[in-house]
Amino acid sequence: MHQTLSLQAVRLTGGEPTLYRELIPLTGAISRLGIPAIKMTTNGYLLSHKIEALAEAGLSSLNVSLDALDPDVFFQISRRRNLNKILEGIEKALKLGVQVKINAVVMKGMNDNQILKLLHYSKERGISVRFLEVMQMGHLYGNFSAYFFPEKAILKTIGQEFDFTPLHLGGFGHGQILPDAGRLRIRHYFQRIRPVLQRLQPPAPRLLRQYLWLPE
Repeated sequence: MHQTLSLQAVRLTGGEPTLYRELIPLTGAISRLGIPAIKMTTNGYLLSHKIEALAEAGLSSLNVSLDALDPDVFFQISRRRNLNKILEGIEKALKLGVQVKINAVVMKGMNDNQILKLLHYSKERGISVRFLEVMQMGHLYGNFSAYFFPEKAILKTIGQEFDFTPLHLGGFGHGQILPDAGRLRIRHYFQRIRPVLQRLQPPAPRLLRQYLWLPE
């Protein structure tokens, strides 16, 4: 396939890819094909144990699901007490030169108080964080409104510490630029990705909106 399409990137996802026993040799085999970028989406639970071997095998970037930096909030969402292991994995990845992005699903009354903490965390490390609206599916289907934290609320929260003005990116979507970043006095970008239509059963399809904080 690579010989025919000249693939520029491959993303390893799941499920949880770090549970796959052959993940490291698979990553190496993909790298030897000459594909420039090997990316992986992970919950980060096993990352600290595997990131060195993955980086050596050719992994170039990670998307890590991280909904909170407060241990109690993290436990409330995930029912796990291993937040430090995830953060350790992120730090190891950065030291090894692996690019890291964070995905955070914002839920009202659960982790909406983590938005600014995640922004500060990403700013300090020069990494991106993407905020996503919760979706009306799975175990949240019946009580979706109880957890839905909308676009305006996300922007209002960010506006407590960051100033931003529209930045039209053209083509793929539009975004916001933080020219002075309020009290933090730093230039970063806050980008809105074009909503992705999710095909769901009644009551109606919803849009998944994503907000991306990008370091300069």
